[in-house]
Amino acid sequence: LIFQGHKLKQLRESHKPNPLTMQDVYDETGIKPGAQSEIENGINKNPRPATVDKLCTLFGVDAIFFYYDGEDLTGLFPSSIPLNVRKFMFDINNLSFIELAMKIQQTSLTADEAENIIMLYAKSVDEVAAKR
Repeated sequence: LIFQGHKLKQLRESHKPNPLTMQDVYDETGIKPGAQSEIENGINKNPRPATVDKLCTLFGVDAIFFYYDGEDLTGLFPSSIPLNVRKFMFDINNLSFIELAMKIQQTSLTADEAENIIMLYAKSVDEVAAKR
């Protein structure tokens, strides 16, 4: 998943009641205008999770908003998803699982095969985290 920088610019410029400047965003988040410009212009396609968290808090959006290249998230995830699952899915630190799930969705794997792949992936993520 690649951060869609144009969405940051869109949120900033359409902010109500007044558009936000990069200085305004800096004042609220501590993200320097130069870093914002690199994100908005696609130079930085992978901002740090802490940066994404700050932007999500400021604009009141889930992290997936910045990574999903479509405009409408309603068709991507059913509204019946329990809140705890939704929080996991939209946590910036778990976006790799969403990316994996989207790739699996494009295959002809059975549900059991997909579940096995996700479980193996989760185990490998845990092992990497434990080594840190």
